[in-house]
Amino acid sequence: MAQTLAAYTPTGEGLASIKATNTRVAVSLSGVAVSDWAAHRLAARGVSSGVYGIDITATQTVSTRTAPPTEVRVRMGLTVACPPAVEFCTLAGVFPQFLQDALGSG
Repeated sequence: MAQTLAAYTPTGEGLASIKATNTRVAVSLSGVAVSDWAAHRLAARGVSSGVYGIDITATQTVSTRTAPPTEVRVRMGLTVACPPAVEFCTLAGVFPQFLQDALGSG
């Protein structure tokens, strides 16, 4: 999971630019819902109770000291395993779009 999240973390010139322009990001959630598509896929595979797919919509506002704020719509999907499937809730996957779009329609 750490490796998956690290792929979204700026490094090198990108990180230097963020620091140089004092970039700030605010996220406002507009929708968080269990993915019906993922629920059907997980049930068909016989996955244990407590495993979920979640779709998220939000607006991300990016501000810098060199430009006016910019709003960007965000869609992402998460897979999560919680009790009784595991002892503690665990973030299992992060995708840059809704789960059906990320993982296919099958």
